Amino acid sequence: MPTVANRHKKQKIGTVLSLDVVKLIRERASREGKTISEVIESAVRNYNNMDPQQLQLRLEAFRGLCSEKTKLSFKEVTEILDEDFYY
Repeated sequence: MPTVANRHKKQKIGTVLSLDVVKLIRERASREGKTISEVIESAVRNYNNMDPQQLQLRLEAFRGLCSEKTKLSFKEVTEILDEDFYY
C-alpha cells in the first residue's frame, strides 16, 4: 500500500498501448478535465482494488444474462452496460 509521502512522488515510465486504447484514454481525460496520467493512475488503482471473487460473480452474471433471451427492457440493459465497473 502506498504511503501518503510516496503517493505524491511520480516516476515517468514508457509503455506501448494500442491506438484505440490511447484514444479512449484521451477522450476520458478530456471529458473529465484530467490528465492522461490521472486517468491511467485512477484506473490502475481501481483495478488493483478489485475483489477477484466479485469480478468472477459479475462475469458469471453476464454470461447468464447473455446465454438466453431476457425479459429485461432496453432501458434496463442500457443502465447495466453504462454502469462504471471501476467506481
